[in-house]
Amino acid sequence: MPLNDPMERDEDAGPLHEMAEAVKADRPPRDRYETARLHLLEKMNQIQKENPLMSALKNIARPGPRWATATGLIIILIAGVLVFNPFGRNPSQAFAAVAEQFRKAVTVSFSATYALDENQSPVDYKIAFREPSLDRFEMVWQGNRIIQVNDTANNKGLILMPDAKTGNETELASMPSSERERLGLVKMLTQTVKNLPAQADAILDERTIDGRKVTGYRVGEQTFWIDVHSKTLIQMEKSLGGRPLVMKDFRLDPPELDEAAFSLKLPAGYTAMTAQPLKLDYANVGEEDLVKHLRLVSSVIQGHKFPASTNPMELLTLGKEGKLDFKSLPAEQARSFSQDYAQSAQRMVTFSMSLKPENDFHYAGEGVTFGDAKTPIAWWKPTGLANYRVIWGDLRITEEPASIFAKAPKR
Repeated sequence: MPLNDPMERDEDAGPLHEMAEAVKADRPPRDRYETARLHLLEKMNQIQKENPLMSALKNIARPGPRWATATGLIIILIAGVLVFNPFGRNPSQAFAAVAEQFRKAVTVSFSATYALDENQSPVDYKIAFREPSLDRFEMVWQGNRIIQVNDTANNKGLILMPDAKTGNETELASMPSSERERLGLVKMLTQTVKNLPAQADAILDERTIDGRKVTGYRVGEQTFWIDVHSKTLIQMEKSLGGRPLVMKDFRLDPPELDEAAFSLKLPAGYTAMTAQPLKLDYANVGEEDLVKHLRLVSSVIQGHKFPASTNPMELLTLGKEGKLDFKSLPAEQARSFSQDYAQSAQRMVTFSMSLKPENDFHYAGEGVTFGDAKTPIAWWKPTGLANYRVIWGDLRITEEPASIFAKAPKR
């Protein structure tokens, strides 16, 4: 049953059908008329706040000494117009209009709030996508502004640190389908909105978001909140990696986001962090990449401690706090650390993003010293297995039953 056919929606048509049947009867029993009238009033209450004429119509429907057939016919006539098309307020039409707007757009920008890691608070992002394969996102992490631009079709990218005027071009080599999906996250999210179906799977209740009354629409695992009067998408919500993702502030074809905003060349005045573009290889990503990343990070943290989280941005925080110690590294390793770190971080994140909520991933390495063979620092349950894979403080990997984590901290 199409959702955009109002005459087929029982929740809209039911009260009017009841009233029509009562009026068609020759002087219907009062109790039958009253039941139909009350059901219709209940429906009117749902849209009264959005339509000033509904109050006047409700007065006509109130009980009184005169409840003639003519009154019932007037109610049916006016209420039918208002309920089915209250001055353009048709929830299904609003959804279809929003879908059409996004389909026509070349560039879509929005803000998003998401926690990259279960141990971190949600971070705000500014995101944009330009057809056919360019994306751009900005974030501020511990006071550091970061911009990343990707061309997922040609496996190229650019990372910028505007405050420090540094950056690097990247080559996204050997990308398996899983990593292409992760790196193309912005495109995936945008395409979800750009390729909305003509109708939603379900229409939800109303709520208020940022002072605006919106109607909810469920499409698959996503929820869209739309202002049906202005036919504007106000907010989109979904779960990603078991954590909530909220998208809002949608703009279509904003003039400032032209082709230059998606350039993959280092801007004038910026210094490259490495002599050559970073080559990020994603072939055969697995749990060993998490181990390699933890080994590399712990080698530069004072006291050889493990970081508070597996979020790659954690190193920025530690650098500002003066907790990094590169003096203990061999000279050659210190010189190549930036590139080694970028590569290990990307592969580690790729592995982490491949884990689903049911894999129950946990990281608890904060404060643990590298070499501590008795303390588990990360564990997860691979799909299809009863036991957990466990990384210990000496970076061994073993397989253990869930019972050993009963008293372990889950930070």
